[in-house]
Amino acid sequence: MMIEETFPSVFAVFDYLKSKGWGGFYHTNPHFEVMQLAENQLAACPMPMNPLYRGQNAIYTPCKPSLYRGNWTREQSLERLIQLNDFKAILQENPQIKDLEQANLVVNYEALAQHYGIATNMMDMTNSPLVAAFFATTKYNALTDSYSPILNTVSKGIIYFSPTGDMLNFSNNNRIWPIGQEALRRPGEQRAYAMVVDEHSDFNMAHFTFWHNPESSLRVWELTQGGQLLFPFDPMAEKVRIMKRYRIYSLDALRNAYESNNDFAESFEKARKIMEKSGCTFLNSLPFSYTKEEIRYITDLYHKMHPGSFGNKAL
Repeated sequence: MMIEETFPSVFAVFDYLKSKGWGGFYHTNPHFEVMQLAENQLAACPMPMNPLYRGQNAIYTPCKPSLYRGNWTREQSLERLIQLNDFKAILQENPQIKDLEQANLVVNYEALAQHYGIATNMMDMTNSPLVAAFFATTKYNALTDSYSPILNTVSKGIIYFSPTGDMLNFSNNNRIWPIGQEALRRPGEQRAYAMVVDEHSDFNMAHFTFWHNPESSLRVWELTQGGQLLFPFDPMAEKVRIMKRYRIYSLDALRNAYESNNDFAESFEKARKIMEKSGCTFLNSLPFSYTKEEIRYITDLYHKMHPGSFGNKAL
């Protein structure tokens, strides 16, 4: 499904989809159901599971995941793996994540890492038209880590649309994964899914372009409470931001990344010196672990949503 014309606004895109029977523009409270993704693999999935959307404030050709944008040096490739290792180690301290894994629910750490800004081979998607519209009508400022509405009338945005079909096939070869874990507020509020894209492939699916205009951008901005609805307080988001900014990691993360990376023929100690020379700092302990206050906040919040979940022990 795709038409060549450019719609007058982002809302006109969803009006068109509604006319074709796809529900139009909506945003409901988060709702998750446990689904079987593959043999012996269960995951909490944001509902409904289709259709899925992706909003971008500009058109990129080709459209690729962050992992395949530009040419990575071997140091950058190793640092990305280091980030993934520390991300997983920190997140495994989260009592909500522990609760999911103890219930035998799959936690796709790499898909979650993508949603927190670590480069992967995945593209973010959502089951919410409002979430897609937000990212299609705002611009991101990396210096202030903030979004603002696009107010010009001379550029185009784009909405990607997927009814999912056989891409969401609940097998080991699944291309689309649910990452809107209820345990993590940011991907949860954004009803997040991730689509795996091959290195030499384009993110090519049905899409609709639209003209930016201040009225529509400000309306989406208002509906999302200036983005606050989609970016609630989430300790993990701040940890990743600081980790990437100051490039402080654990030695364990370096060791695990080094062992899984084939670009370094040098010894581990030599690789460490190379990475330190590039600006990385390595600690014997895990930096940016959850504090007792953060654990208490997470636990109290989760207990409000799910009384009787993981132990109500004093921390």
